[in-house]
Parts: sequence; structure tokens; C-alpha cells
Amino acid sequence: MTDSELKLTLAMVVLFLPLLAAACIGLGARRWRGLSAGLSLGASIIAFVCSLILFIKFHGAPSSIVPATDAAFNGIQWLHLGDFKVDFAALIDPLSLLMLLIVTTVGTLVQIFSLAYMKTDAGYSRYFAGL
Repeated sequence: MTDSELKLTLAMVVLFLPLLAAACIGLGARRWRGLSAGLSLGASIIAFVCSLILFIKFHGAPSSIVPATDAAFNGIQWLHLGDFKVDFAALIDPLSLLMLLIVTTVGTLVQIFSLAYMKTDAGYSRYFAGL
């Protein structure tokens, strides 16, 4: 696996794994409070680890080794009207890596704090599905 493929794969895991966990909790895990919290926290921790790997491996790399265009993903075209195009795209650069690490760190810490804070709340599973 090349560096650009690894970068895009880990970025897609960070993006879609929490969405998948939220869908699973919303569709079926609401009955089991521990399962909903575990799925949500597990997805958050995996996203944090993937963003940490991305940051460590690629943030300090010289731009000649990992150019910004090397980690571009233009996979899905949503709308095309003449010259106007709307695409689902991703570009991984040093600033986006830093923001990815900050967001996943804060999100994981919020989830850990929420385990105890929301323990007696009636909407426990719903909270973790939305978080």
C-alpha cells in the first residue's frame, strides 16, 4: 500500500466509522445501553488512533515526499450542471491532519466523560447515537 493509499484509507475510516456506529446504534443497539456506549466510544477511539497515525506518519514529511495532490480523493460526483460541479472530495494536507487530530481527541474525551455523566439519563443510547 502506497503512502497516498494509506492516507486516504485512514481518512475514510476516520470519516465513516463513527457514522456507521451511529447508524448501528440508531437502528438496533438502543435496547442495550452498554452496547450503544461501547460502539460509540470504540468508533471514536479507532478514529482517534487512525488520525494519530496519519498525523505522526505524514505531518512532518517533506512536501516532495507527500505532495498535497497525492492524497486527493475525487470519487463521487454529486451534481453536474454545465460548468458547475459538486463533488465529494477529500484533500489531506498538514493543516487538515492537525485539525483531524484535535477534533478526534476532543471527541474521544467527551465520549469518555459522557459515560459517567449520562449514566442515569433515560436517553442514554440516543445520546451516544447522536454524539
